[in-house]
Amino acid sequence: MKLNSDYVDADIKGDFKFSQLNGSFIDLVNAYIPSFYKLDTRQKPNSSINHQLSTINNFEYIVQLKHTEPICKLFMPNLKIADNSIINGKFNSVSNTFSFKASSPSVDFKRNKYKDIYFDAYAQNGKITLDAGCNRLFYLTVSGLII
Repeated sequence: MKLNSDYVDADIKGDFKFSQLNGSFIDLVNAYIPSFYKLDTRQKPNSSINHQLSTINNFEYIVQLKHTEPICKLFMPNLKIADNSIINGKFNSVSNTFSFKASSPSVDFKRNKYKDIYFDAYAQNGKITLDAGCNRLFYLTVSGLII
């Protein structure tokens, strides 16, 4: 599936069913953090939260943010994301694995500015790995700028 617009380009390749993505994601989170979602063991087999989903959600995706200013102004006015920011990753509901990578030349949130920011997350073999950072952070406090 491809999406091309003035604001974002996205490409998703693989097998997925939108109606079962939420259940697959909850199953994934529950596999790594069992206390995050308390699953009801009495649920019916056809519920959206079910370890035996009829569709395998196995896909990879890439999203390029091109012109986010109008969208951010509408939904989160305190957020500015630079053009050419990238989000990509993979998801596999059978192996309960995923990867998520996001990077941006700059992100401004409220009065803070992050230059060359990145966030990487991976889940596989029973472990979750998170890595985040930026090359420069401009943190504006009430009394002034901290670099």
